[in-house]
Amino acid sequence: MISMTRPTQAIALLAISALTILFLCADSISAANTDRPNILLIYADDIGYEALNCYGGLDFKTPRLNAMAKDGLRFSRAYTSPVCTPSRVSLHTSLYTTRHRHTGVLPVHKGTKQKVDFQKMPTFAQLMRDNGYLTSVTGKWQLATLEVWPDQIRNAGFDSWCIWQIWRQGKKTPRHWNATYNEDGKVRNDIADRFGPDVLADYVIEQMTEAKAAGKPFLIVHNELLPHWPIVDTPDDRAFPGERKPNLGNMINYMDKLVGRLLDAVEKLGIRDNTYVLFMGDNGTDEPYFRNPKAGQPGEGQGTRHSRAGNVNGGKRDLNDAGTHVPLLVWGPNGVPRGRVCDDLVDVVDLFPTFCELSGTRIPDSFSIDGRSFAAQIHGRPGTPRTWVHHGVGGGENVFDGSWRLARKGQLRDARKLPAESDAAKDDPDAQTAREKLNAVFKTIPRHSPVSSAKPQTKPIKLNGIVIDDEDAKRIGKWKLSPIRGQSHGTGYHHDLAAGDGKCSATFTAKLPKPGRYEVRISWTSLSNRATNVPVTITHKDGTETITVNQRKRAPIGGLFLSLGKFDFDTEGSLTITNEGTDGHVIIDSAQWIPAK
Repeated sequence: MISMTRPTQAIALLAISALTILFLCADSISAANTDRPNILLIYADDIGYEALNCYGGLDFKTPRLNAMAKDGLRFSRAYTSPVCTPSRVSLHTSLYTTRHRHTGVLPVHKGTKQKVDFQKMPTFAQLMRDNGYLTSVTGKWQLATLEVWPDQIRNAGFDSWCIWQIWRQGKKTPRHWNATYNEDGKVRNDIADRFGPDVLADYVIEQMTEAKAAGKPFLIVHNELLPHWPIVDTPDDRAFPGERKPNLGNMINYMDKLVGRLLDAVEKLGIRDNTYVLFMGDNGTDEPYFRNPKAGQPGEGQGTRHSRAGNVNGGKRDLNDAGTHVPLLVWGPNGVPRGRVCDDLVDVVDLFPTFCELSGTRIPDSFSIDGRSFAAQIHGRPGTPRTWVHHGVGGGENVFDGSWRLARKGQLRDARKLPAESDAAKDDPDAQTAREKLNAVFKTIPRHSPVSSAKPQTKPIKLNGIVIDDEDAKRIGKWKLSPIRGQSHGTGYHHDLAAGDGKCSATFTAKLPKPGRYEVRISWTSLSNRATNVPVTITHKDGTETITVNQRKRAPIGGLFLSLGKFDFDTEGSLTITNEGTDGHVIIDSAQWIPAK
């Protein structure tokens, strides 16, 4: 035994304590580095950059967005296509309009049977969901008629949704008051007297709260419905009857207030250090639907907006700066510079790879996308800035390098003194140089569809032992096939059409190679409309055993599989799933028998 004097012992204890603290700190740092961050995108409907005071706007009041910019990072040159469908498809798929080819507004308001096919054009939500993220989406979803394509949102990569169902039973529905919202497949009947955007904000906060409680990272695409027309009174207007009239400014101000509410919720939940919040417009301000109080001055039209840099004329639908230049703010963790401005060009297609990089989600080599990540810029580093952005609508498209805008059909615009734009002077040598450069850019823009060569979007979970697919199960009652990728096996899964009626059952029977002990597993895709009390009966050598399964929760094995236990079997094993007395839809996907020790 080695003896120590008291001072030596004290020094030794201090050294041990220091090492202990060091190891604890190292563990904390390691844990923090492995935590996947949350992402909340607030994608506002019809709002250009000039509507925000922090971009120099003079016509409207946006105090919470101004504060968000002051406490975060403002991108001064973010661009989209000038109407909703092209912009939103590019957002989800990272494809220019030349490739996804949705250059007009999908007529969901007329009940179209057309849809955006996200099985052929993969999305960042699909990838992040497969990477363990809880994914949800809100608000405007003008990418399919839900009555015709009820599974399209889930196919796009979202586990849950609260969406304005634009078309219902042969009619277009309201979005603001007496709104028609579809939440996870069912139209809500509890919001008739509420302002729709308030309902959506509640839903976003609920999703963040539930994800935190579950210890899971979340991706939320919040398609804010404001300030898109029609011009309606907000709850703040109704609080002062006869004093405040509905106008675009009040709608923008209420949208600003809701953004502040979501930022406050992130703070209150204690998740700001691990949550990136982005605010972005989907296209320019819709100028024909309001009369600016200052309009009527010489040289102004009714849609003129005013900024410190000058008048902004035109807006949504226009292939110019007013129609395509949108706000983009990033707020959240300490790594985001506070009060800084980034002047790099950003295209809406860039959000896909940025979200994947922030979340540690790998983009498969087989994916063909047009965006580039600006995650480095979000953290104050130089990154790899792009030198041009692309916009498209209808039969037109153009490229913009920050100073010059060239249309595919040849018109060159001088944008060196924005917000003013003019036709390029024919005798300007700089214009000729710009034309040659941007014509060369057009030759590099891909125009092939990514559809035909698309490979499977997810890596299948390794399936050991004997696997029985839902297609091969003996099904009794009314079941519906959902052909969606992301399931464990086969081409899709089935769900019952009459939840809890006791008339639906599915029996999986496995021919086993030899008698012995086997672990039995089942799989499903989780969602909030699933049943929490699904009875599963296993028939084994010694009799039967019934286990109750909660299908609203993700299964613990790979997010898809649940082990029901280990049982002894002869040369055949079976299990039966029913919807007897269940409180939601029952899902059947596959069952496994794995040899066990």
